[in-house]
Amino acid sequence: MPDEQDPKFGEDLGIIDQDRLNVLDSEQAEAFPAYVKTARRIRNKLIRVKDKSGWPEFPQNCHDPEDLFEKARDLVADNWANETGNIINSQLDAWTSAIPDTLENQDLIIMLRDKQAFDTALKIRQLEGYKKLRYVMPEAWRTILLISAERQMATIALVHHWLKFDLFTESDTPSTKKMGFTKNEWLLFMETAALCGKYTDQAYIKQNEYADSPGGSSATKFTESGTYGAEYIYDSKTYKEMFPFEWPKLIKRFKALATRVSKMLGRGELSEVYTDLPAYLNAMAVAYNSDERDPEKLAEIWDDLDAQLSDLIAQGCPFMVVFQNTQSVAGEANKTDVELRLGLKTESVAEMERSFGEFEKFLQSAQRVVDENKSSIANKDHKVLPVRLNFQPFAFGSDLHWTTQGESRASTLLSHMNAISDVSLLKQVPLLRKVLDTSSGSFDEKKYMRANNLDVALHEIAHQVLVYDDEDVMERTGISPQADALDELRADAFGMTLLEPQLDASELQIDPEYQFMAKLGTVLDYLANKSSDLSDSGGRYYYAGAAIMYELLHSDVLEEIPDGRFKIVNPRKGIEIIATLGREVLNNFYADTESTPEKVNVFVDGLVEKSKDPAFQAFLNKLH
Repeated sequence: MPDEQDPKFGEDLGIIDQDRLNVLDSEQAEAFPAYVKTARRIRNKLIRVKDKSGWPEFPQNCHDPEDLFEKARDLVADNWANETGNIINSQLDAWTSAIPDTLENQDLIIMLRDKQAFDTALKIRQLEGYKKLRYVMPEAWRTILLISAERQMATIALVHHWLKFDLFTESDTPSTKKMGFTKNEWLLFMETAALCGKYTDQAYIKQNEYADSPGGSSATKFTESGTYGAEYIYDSKTYKEMFPFEWPKLIKRFKALATRVSKMLGRGELSEVYTDLPAYLNAMAVAYNSDERDPEKLAEIWDDLDAQLSDLIAQGCPFMVVFQNTQSVAGEANKTDVELRLGLKTESVAEMERSFGEFEKFLQSAQRVVDENKSSIANKDHKVLPVRLNFQPFAFGSDLHWTTQGESRASTLLSHMNAISDVSLLKQVPLLRKVLDTSSGSFDEKKYMRANNLDVALHEIAHQVLVYDDEDVMERTGISPQADALDELRADAFGMTLLEPQLDASELQIDPEYQFMAKLGTVLDYLANKSSDLSDSGGRYYYAGAAIMYELLHSDVLEEIPDGRFKIVNPRKGIEIIATLGREVLNNFYADTESTPEKVNVFVDGLVEKSKDPAFQAFLNKLH
């Protein structure tokens, strides 16, 4: 808690009403922050290159939407490396030189020097490891966010061009399907991204500026009292008031999109699965435009909107417009991060859901645990939410630096297959190969990605078992960084508790070795790429990973070989050990009515101490 002399939340949060989007030729451009200028330099250079050399050719070997978006992203990445790499690299060098050369900054300096690793992280928007830069050099962090925004918008522009001029010809009818979707569906999706994404990104940058202002991340009068819905209101100001330039633009576009979809339905240009999409888009406009200042009433508005989203997905609408849901950027002020994500229900997504039996067995097991513990929770009627998979090519706002793999929402659990694939192949697999002996056989990337999709789904299902925000549960765990870390540990470990009984279910075709490796890959990613600062949003994941890794290192699941790497001796036992940890955490802190926030703090502080264990530190050194 801040001292009485410290600025209080809301005192110095000057409203930023500037239009920072169209500033290339603006006389006011010089007045904008340096990070805005850097992003515009990059955009201007790419425009000149496009005007000189034309658009990259459409790749002829695209077989599905996943191929299309991946190839577009790769081509943009290659063009950036050739045309703007010098701008970005010079920025990295400048930041490296400017950061105080202290012991606590060494890891950040090392990361910034590795330009290839930065480029990979930028490509898949997994930049959380660089977030420490925000506290050392806030303007540098905002530069990274804007660079990420410009790169995504370049990808949107390229795909949009291909769809209009390459994928569909003049002879195609609007109902012609290509890669699972009609021309009308494709254009609706891409134009939504182009129209709404840029305003979401700009609002999020400004939200970072608010959060970094004096008092901008301090506890508010609402958060101090634990008021439900406090995350939807800036003290006494709505998001519409905090973002007076961007919010009206988003509201206008949601309404326009709703009208457009209605007209397309009337003309028979969209199938009936889109019938409720206009109502949902209009509901988004209403929620964004609300003048309500009562936090609890605001929470009800957003929860109702989430229920509409869940219903829309359940009805088979393949186009998902997913609004903001999480809180991290404002620290103790606990404000919902500005965010918008666009997902598609592709055939690959549907097939993955079917292969896991729509996750029904795991959902039933989770619900049984909830029902068995009704006496210890406030919401006696709590139902474990369904899991929905999607392919999410574009995500804006807080996803500029960390595209989430899965999330628990008010009415549904979402798992994003492309984010899982990116993290699996580009982050986790290299870490696994660094610490594991894989000489005994070939590594099957498809098996690993399938296992990781199940692991992410189990993580989100586990979050639903005696939910953190249940009033009785929250009274036992408290609201603190320690409670956040415990909840991520519960999700990771209890997910294995749900998995364990189903390992031999023939219809699910679970491979214990790959399923254990998927969990291990997640843990390694936490330890390698998340902050070890418990007060940072990444700290909750780091110590969840540390707790699991500590248990594995002090068992006979992993055997160290002469070259310093490890061999997985017994993957089933590894799953069992983590499952046991999951049961202990759930029973001792979430189900036990005698638990207290003090007990939670002691337990998690103990995890911090365990992370100093010599065996754990030796492993960490190998990982790095």
